Amino acid sequence: MTDLIRNGLKDAWPIIAGYLPIGLACGLLSAKAGMTWWQIALVSATVYGGSAQFMAASLLLSGAKFLEVFLIIILLNSRHILLTSSLSTYVRTDKLSKLASLGMLTSDENYALNVVRFKEAQAGKRHWTIDQALTLAALTYLSWLIFTVLGAFIGQWVMLPDVVTNFVLIALFIALLVPELQNRETIKVATLSLFLSIVLMIIFHHSLVIIVASLLSLALVFYQDYYRTTRHDKGGWS
Repeated sequence: MTDLIRNGLKDAWPIIAGYLPIGLACGLLSAKAGMTWWQIALVSATVYGGSAQFMAASLLLSGAKFLEVFLIIILLNSRHILLTSSLSTYVRTDKLSKLASLGMLTSDENYALNVVRFKEAQAGKRHWTIDQALTLAALTYLSWLIFTVLGAFIGQWVMLPDVVTNFVLIALFIALLVPELQNRETIKVATLSLFLSIVLMIIFHHSLVIIVASLLSLALVFYQDYYRTTRHDKGGWS
């Protein structure tokens, strides 16, 4: 077990190092939004999603209600269904309890590394099992939990001005968005979401418009892509 953890740390340390500043910022901003350290710990333990937790802090700061925050978190973390489904192809013969644990502890970062390791194992380049994948996921999970709680305690003594908080949140969401703009579909969704959010916010003045705008944009892009593919299959495109 000691060797498993030691080897897991060798793989996990880049992720853990990246989690340190982001986790501290997330805990600090969540404390600024009025959450106690144990509430932040509970959210980190159950949600384990940086973008969702930052969005939740932003919504709480803007006075959003619990239902709105809950729906946003569900929407943002729904991608984990695809991540864990993809990961299951490498571990489908293992015990259900281990599969469930790996699904719970999976994040974008450890998922990417685990997929690389499993592919290397399939190619005969290394040995990688679900126990190693679980160790990697658990170590990154615990680091995120610790860093966000530490940020919450720092937030009790460090009072951030609203202008700084708003700047940090905007800068963070831009940093999260830009790397994802790698194809036309993603750019279309981002552009449509921005346009619809502005229009709907002007009309309704409600934070739920963010969810509505995102869902409408995804539906429109999906329909357009489906329509284009269908016409191509029928010979409608040259």
